[in-house]
Amino acid sequence: MKKFYLLLFLLLPLVLQAQVTTEPAFVQHDKAVTIYFDASQGNAGLVGASKVYMHAGVVTAGPNSTEWKYVKGNWGQDNGVGQMEKVEGQTNLWKITLPSPRAYFGVPASETIYRIGMVFRNADGSREGKTAQNGDIFVEVYEGFAVSITQPSASPIFASAGEQITIQAQASAASTITIKINDQLVRTETGVTSISYTYTFSGTNDLDRIVVTATDGTNTDSDTIDVLKRVISPTAPLPSASLKQGINRTGSGEVTLVLSAPGKNSVYAVGDFTNWEVDPAYLMKRQGDLFWLTLSGLEPSREYLYYYLVDQTIKIADPYSEKVLDSGNDQYITASRYPGLPSFPAAAATDRLTAFQVQENEYQWQSSGYTRPKKEDLIIYELLVRDFSAEESFQGVIDRLEYLDSLHVTAIQLMPVQEFNGNDSWGYNPTFMTALDKWYGPKNKLKELVDKAHQRGMAVILDITMNHQDYPAPFLKMWWAGSTASTDNPYFNPQPTHPFNVFTDMNHESPYTRAFLDQVNRYWLEEYRIDGYRFDLSKGFTQKITGDNVGAWGAYDAERVATLKRMADQIWQTDPDAYVILEHFADNSEETELANYGMMLWGNLHHNYGQAIMGYDLSSGGSDLRWLSYKARGWNEPNLVGYMESHDEERQLFKALQYGNSSGTYNIKELATALDRVKLAAAFFIPVPGPKMLWQFGELGYDVSIEQNGRTGKKPQRWEYLQDAQRQQLYRTFSALNYLKTTYPVFETADFQMPATGAIRTLKLNSEDMNVVIIGNFGLTPQPASVSFQHTGWWYAYFQKDSLQASSSATSLQLQPGEFRLFTDQPIFYQGAGGNPLGLEESSFSRQISLYPNPASASLRLHLPQQGSSALRYQIINASGQRMHVGLLPGGTASATHELSIKELPAGLYLLKVEQGGQIAIKRFIKQ
Repeated sequence: MKKFYLLLFLLLPLVLQAQVTTEPAFVQHDKAVTIYFDASQGNAGLVGASKVYMHAGVVTAGPNSTEWKYVKGNWGQDNGVGQMEKVEGQTNLWKITLPSPRAYFGVPASETIYRIGMVFRNADGSREGKTAQNGDIFVEVYEGFAVSITQPSASPIFASAGEQITIQAQASAASTITIKINDQLVRTETGVTSISYTYTFSGTNDLDRIVVTATDGTNTDSDTIDVLKRVISPTAPLPSASLKQGINRTGSGEVTLVLSAPGKNSVYAVGDFTNWEVDPAYLMKRQGDLFWLTLSGLEPSREYLYYYLVDQTIKIADPYSEKVLDSGNDQYITASRYPGLPSFPAAAATDRLTAFQVQENEYQWQSSGYTRPKKEDLIIYELLVRDFSAEESFQGVIDRLEYLDSLHVTAIQLMPVQEFNGNDSWGYNPTFMTALDKWYGPKNKLKELVDKAHQRGMAVILDITMNHQDYPAPFLKMWWAGSTASTDNPYFNPQPTHPFNVFTDMNHESPYTRAFLDQVNRYWLEEYRIDGYRFDLSKGFTQKITGDNVGAWGAYDAERVATLKRMADQIWQTDPDAYVILEHFADNSEETELANYGMMLWGNLHHNYGQAIMGYDLSSGGSDLRWLSYKARGWNEPNLVGYMESHDEERQLFKALQYGNSSGTYNIKELATALDRVKLAAAFFIPVPGPKMLWQFGELGYDVSIEQNGRTGKKPQRWEYLQDAQRQQLYRTFSALNYLKTTYPVFETADFQMPATGAIRTLKLNSEDMNVVIIGNFGLTPQPASVSFQHTGWWYAYFQKDSLQASSSATSLQLQPGEFRLFTDQPIFYQGAGGNPLGLEESSFSRQISLYPNPASASLRLHLPQQGSSALRYQIINASGQRMHVGLLPGGTASATHELSIKELPAGLYLLKVEQGGQIAIKRFIKQ
């Protein structure tokens, strides 16, 4: 099938709720049939269409299957395949005649056809005709003699005592037809193809079973329909106050189901444990707004399936499902992608089911010693599982953790992985907030990803959508008005309160919504041990109605602030150190209050860094980078998650290659030059104190436009970039900068100066243990640059493997366009990604010196084969850049060996820095 977001709704062959009818009524696999489609029925998506196509397939896998095969139709193409003919004199009635289902679909004689699945479309596929629930339409196919109850058109039906019920049935050939009610014969007709009978429902029984049987002397067939007494759920207290909404494993072979359904009268649990029949024994009890039922005698390791029937007509899976079966999309999930996924049972006659086991296969966690990275050390790698690996799976991410570890990122931020409509999505169209989308893999595979990331010291953050949900989210489906939430929906707004809303807006001030979202947040923290959340479109968490006025929406909103503080407090009750990150973009006064409360907020510097990379607006605000500083915003804490790229913006390298500036032979549209410009931007981005975010493959210079294959469409992986030396160097630059930021405390300092506008820019960071100066040329021509160091003395160029001695506060340099220098006043050795050293090159003086033994436990011997006459000054520096010891050694003309005590040093990696007469030597050693 072309489309991935089709839903199931089983219909009977003749009436089909007037949306689809067939002639003859009983479709035979080897006989001609005309299919009629009324575009005004169902979802009415093709009303008034000028051309209609039937996109269809057959189900051959089994009597309970819904998987389409032998599909006829090319979605979106106006090529005549499946084109229907408008019925003369009708506006919305269309027909198509098949020579036979077997011939039309090309089904081999060896395969049984159980039913035809179909959806209808206009010529370009932009509009669809489906059931009222936006599902597939199915027509049963018969091999031979058959009988079917045509009225009532579905089973079961509900009735009150004294209500009259008309029963009608049709047979495929003249036969003797009987009707029995509760095994009592009430009517017989002989030599007929149809029968009718009206009876009065007494209400004596909770259920009347009606069986229609037809026999032609050789063949016999039956059809059944149940009539249930219309009742309300009885009132009874919950068995325990500790029960949560959803599935509660309350004992051996026992679960208690709890559903919130304010204003509803009755709920039945229907599942394989009821043989998919609505059974009065499974009518749920009620306490206030909560309906509950305990299921006992269950097999611990068996996977059970169920749905809720609410107020006799609404079928929903559990809102708190941890695993959801989807009738329209699961057929495309292979066993290698999700082993052991159950087939969707056609007998369920709905579109979504909840799956559960009483005793799950528990994941065995290994990362017990994990320490969560500090907020200020976060280098977040935003990642879409679908586009990050060819496998489009959690396993694909697990297999590439070494790549991320070598990049020195400290957190992985997964774009939404909660169950969404279809199998191909960014994930911002959620339908079940506690269910994992199965396309990416099973539950324990995400746990393995989190566990293995934690073993490497990397946090895992979930991007989660709580502004809105997509149909058929259960809390939408229970109160639905055809195209949006009904006015009595306690969870959702019928109309969005703010601009830029998509799908159906949640009411964040409703106590029902709050309880729901709090439980969702608690679930992922506890069940998957995730480290926190990035809340999509958090500015939408408001009931203040601003219509299309974007400015009014972004103004300070006290109620929105209170909502977010309350939500964060609930998260921190579960996990006091969990990250709370907001995609907010509201007035700075509001963001300041939220940041000072402990939340982190996205800081979008895409435009400014883009202009600087492309070489535009260098002397104006368009390329001003100072808003990346939390201090520039007046915040107390470094809670700004700055970024140059995210999933919502165009790629910086794409823009540079398409629109970059030039001067003479210097052209930013050339790849090598554009990559150097991104390195330059990274040097003025990553070191700025506060958390930072990278968007996947930006570290390799990904240059595929966001608009390729549609904004949210699949993008190609470019792992071949790793074979490109220029792109490798960009990766190593990001890696080296990330290493610096996450290793040395100076990058957490509050004492820093952001660069002003202009071609030459300088970023300074100051601390007791280390000082940093970064200077770069964003211009298009070579420029003289004056570096104002914090003090005189030795300074070390991290990337250029060089050092200089500053004799005055200002030192002159000549910088080529796109060139930068990162100076530290402490030497740093870093073995960069790919085994290439990115740090100070060993000098000839350093090569003359020997240091042994190494590793050492109590003392080191420093041997100098030929000394100068002046004294030697030495320092011992730890891996964080702190000076642990400073001393002097006497000079002399002969060789000498000096013993240095290291007994008091903690175990770890250290640098020994030796200075004599303007020369400098660096040696590494390990204290055991």
